[in-house]
Amino acid sequence: MDLLDANILIGAFRTDDPDNAVLRAYLEDSLSSGGLVTFPPLVETAFYRITTHPKIFKTPSSFAEASKFMQAILTSGAFRESRWTASTRERWQHWCRSLALSGDDINDACLAAIATDQGCRLVSRDRGFARFRGMGWWNPVDDES
Repeated sequence: MDLLDANILIGAFRTDDPDNAVLRAYLEDSLSSGGLVTFPPLVETAFYRITTHPKIFKTPSSFAEASKFMQAILTSGAFRESRWTASTRERWQHWCRSLALSGDDINDACLAAIATDQGCRLVSRDRGFARFRGMGWWNPVDDES
């Protein structure tokens, strides 16, 4: 199962993203090939916050447009809810302490902990995920370079 970072969803959704074709193809293939995807509410919230933000995009998406895209994923049959467990919390806090994380990196450690505890491959364009030892990570854009 792949745990998707918000930047994958945003890139697949926004046609003005330079990686849109690659990310859309990856997501469509994942949803139609019998693979499973997941993401926590943190990622879903980030997707809406960023795609509808007028200071990020010259022409932001409407909530209705973003919601239609998200609902297609959630109702695809390939989506599974992410779990948050005591083990996940412990791993997350360990990485935050041991790597001296702060700011946005704390969110990254949270996604990495969820992916690791659920046995998922984390899919993200953020190469910073390589720092989390023992976690499977993949950037679909790297395969297109």
